[in-house]
Amino acid sequence: MSPTAPTTPSSHPNHRARRLTLLAAAAVFAFALGIFSQLGNAAPGLLTAAVLVERLIFAGGAAGAYILAAVGLGRVVRPWLAGMSGALALQSATGLALMLWTSHLLAWLGLLGGPSGPYVALAVVLAGLGIAGHQFLGWMRAGGFEPRLAPLGILGAAGVAVLAVAACNPPGWLWDSEFGGYDALSYHLALPQEWLADGRLAPLKHNVYSFLPSYVEAAFLHLGVMNFAPGPSDRAWGLVAGEGHAAFACQFLNLLMTVMTAWWCGRAAAGAAERCRLGADAAARAGVVAGTLILVTPWAVVTGSLAYNDMGVVGMLAAAIIVVFEPSLAPWRRGVLLGVLVGAACSIKPTALLFAACPVGLGLLLTLPRREWARVAACGALAGMVMVLPWLIRNWLASGNPVFPFAAALFPNDVGGTGHWTPEQVSRFGAAHRFEGSMSRRLSLAILPDELREGVTETSRWRGMSHPQWGLFFPMLAAAALACLPNARTRRIAGLLAGMVVLQVGLWLFGTHVQSRFLLPVLATGSVLGGLAAASIRIRSVAPALAWVVCLVQLALAIDAFSGQRARRPGQTGQPNALLVGGVFARTGEFRREEFAAANPRDRAALLGESSPEWYVNWAYPKSRVYLLGGATPLYLTPRVLYNSTWDSWPLGEAAAAHPGDGAAWSAQLRAQGVDLVLIDLGEIKRLARSGWIDPLVNLDEVTAWMGRHTTLIREWREPGIYLVSIKPPDPGARP
Repeated sequence: MSPTAPTTPSSHPNHRARRLTLLAAAAVFAFALGIFSQLGNAAPGLLTAAVLVERLIFAGGAAGAYILAAVGLGRVVRPWLAGMSGALALQSATGLALMLWTSHLLAWLGLLGGPSGPYVALAVVLAGLGIAGHQFLGWMRAGGFEPRLAPLGILGAAGVAVLAVAACNPPGWLWDSEFGGYDALSYHLALPQEWLADGRLAPLKHNVYSFLPSYVEAAFLHLGVMNFAPGPSDRAWGLVAGEGHAAFACQFLNLLMTVMTAWWCGRAAAGAAERCRLGADAAARAGVVAGTLILVTPWAVVTGSLAYNDMGVVGMLAAAIIVVFEPSLAPWRRGVLLGVLVGAACSIKPTALLFAACPVGLGLLLTLPRREWARVAACGALAGMVMVLPWLIRNWLASGNPVFPFAAALFPNDVGGTGHWTPEQVSRFGAAHRFEGSMSRRLSLAILPDELREGVTETSRWRGMSHPQWGLFFPMLAAAALACLPNARTRRIAGLLAGMVVLQVGLWLFGTHVQSRFLLPVLATGSVLGGLAAASIRIRSVAPALAWVVCLVQLALAIDAFSGQRARRPGQTGQPNALLVGGVFARTGEFRREEFAAANPRDRAALLGESSPEWYVNWAYPKSRVYLLGGATPLYLTPRVLYNSTWDSWPLGEAAAAHPGDGAAWSAQLRAQGVDLVLIDLGEIKRLARSGWIDPLVNLDEVTAWMGRHTTLIREWREPGIYLVSIKPPDPGARP
C-alpha cells in the first residue's frame, strides 16, 4: 500500500509484476473516476472530466502540498526510527501531528491573518516540502525505491475513486447519514470562514464548537490562507470565493488523511504480523488487507470525503498502534512518539481521549515489561501535554475553563454554569451528548435499529454496529478473532487487538450518546485485527479469497451508498453528482450573478423565483445583516450573518427573556444588533424542539406569532420550511 525503504527495483525478481499491479490500480482509479462521476450527472462527459481534473489539480494539489510538507516536518523524528520497517509511516504520522499543531499555534497567535498571513502559511508548507524533497533526492541517489501494491489494493484504488468523486462535490450536498454534511457547514468549515474574516483562530461565543481543540479546522484555515482566500465582500468570499477551490482543498485534505490512515493501518497490521513472527509474506498480506478495508468501508468513504475530522483520529490511533508493536524503540522514545500521536488525536477530536488513549494504554500494559511502564507513561504524558497545551491555554483565557464546554463542575462560573454558559445550557448540552436509556436499551441499539421517528432517515435509524455503512466490518471482526485462535503465534496479539476493540465498543456504549459514527476509531484496531487474521490463516488460498470477498462487498456497499444519494424518494435513482459541475458556484449563486445583474426586472424576478435561499439572499441583499433563526449553516451566505449553534444563546431567546411576550421589543433588540433580515428555518426549529435540544426561551408558537405581527414575508421555500422575512420598522405612534 505504500512506498518502502530505498531499494533497487531490479533487485526484485517480481518488480515487473508490481509495476503491472500499480498500472492496473491507476487504470481502475481513472476508469472508476469516470464512471462514478456520471452517476446522477446530466453534464457532458468531457465537461465533467475537465472539472474533475481542475479540482484534482488545484484543490487536491494544495492539500497534497500540505500533506507532503507534514511528511517533511516529521523528519525530525527520523533518527529515532533507523532500521524500522515502518519508519516512513511513523515519520509521516508524526509529521502530520506536528503540522496540525503548528497550524493551530500560528492561527491562534494571529500569524496567519493580515497581509503577511498567506506568506507565513506558504513559508511553513514550502519549508516542509523542501525537507521532504531533500529526503526524496537522497533516496533516488541511493538507488531509488519502488512502491508496492498487492492485487487486493486495486479494490482500494476503486474506493479512492469514490472518495475523490465525492470530495469533488460541494460541501453540504452529499451523505444522508450526515444530513448533507451539516457539521461541515455549521462548524468544520464555518469556523475557518469566520476565522479568516477575523484574522485569527479564537473561541466564538455564538459557536461552542470553536472552543474544541480544532486542529484539523486550523489546517482548513491554513489552506484557505495559503490559497489567498479573500475577506468579506459583496461577492462570495473566503473558502467559497470564486470556484471554491479552498473549500474543496479542505475536503481533499481529509481524503488524503484517509488514504494515509489506510497506509498506517496497513503498516500496523504488518507490524503485528511481524511481532507474531509470521514471515515477510504474511506481514505484507496483513498490511494490504488492513489498508484496503479502510478504503472500501462505507463509513470511511462517507467521513473521508467530507471536511470532517474523524479520520484524523483513526489515523493517529493507527500510527500509535505501530509504535505499540515496535520492539526496537527505547522507552522514552516510545513514550514521546505515543504522546505526540495520541495528543494529536485528542487535539483533533476530544473523544480520542476515550477511543485512542485508552486502547493504546491497554496495548502498552500488555506488551511492555513493567519496568518500562513508568518511563513510557511519563514521557508520553509530557509530550501529550505539549500537544494539547495551546488549546488549554486559549480556552482558559477565553472562558476560565481550559476544557470548556466540558468539566463544568470543576470550572463553574458565578451563576453555576461554566464559561459564558448558564446551568441550563450545560445541562442541555450534556443531555444531548450522553445516552439516558437502560442497559438493555444500550445493548439493543448496538445491534438493532432505533424506532422510526418523524424526520429520521432510513439509514439514521441504525445507531450502532449494524448501520448499513459498516457493512460486514463487525461480523468480519468476530470471524477474524476466531480465525487467530488456532494459531499459537497470533493468539496473544489477536487477543490484545480484540480486547482493544471490546474496550472501544464499551466506551462507546457508556461514554457517548450511542451514535454509529462515534465508533469510527474501531476502524483502526479492527482493520489491524482483520489483517492479522488474513496473515494467520495457514491455508494460502483461503485468506486471499476471504479478503477479496469481504473487500468486494464493502466496496459494493460504498458504491451503492454513493449512488443512492439525493434520491427524491426511497427506491428512486439517486443524483449524487447533480452539483458536481456547478460546485460551490451552484451553492453561492455566483455562476449566475452576472446574468442576474444584467437582467431586466421581469427576468430578475424569474431568477429570484427559482433561486435557493442562499442565492436569493446573496443576490438581492448582499449588504444586509441576516439573522439565521433555527438554521446554523452560514458558509454559503455572502452578507454579514448573525447565528448561533443549538447549544449557545439564541438572540431571539435573549430578547424573549428580556421582554417576555413583547414582539416589538424583540424586533428592536434585533435591529440594535444590525439585523434587518431574518432567515427562519421552521423545519429545523420543529426538529430541535422534538429532540429537546432547542433553547427553552425559543417557543415555536411565539416565533410564528412574532413572524405574523412584526415581520414582512419576502420569500418562502415551503418544502424545507424556510422563510425570509424583514423586520417591520417600529410603529411611529407607539410610546418609546
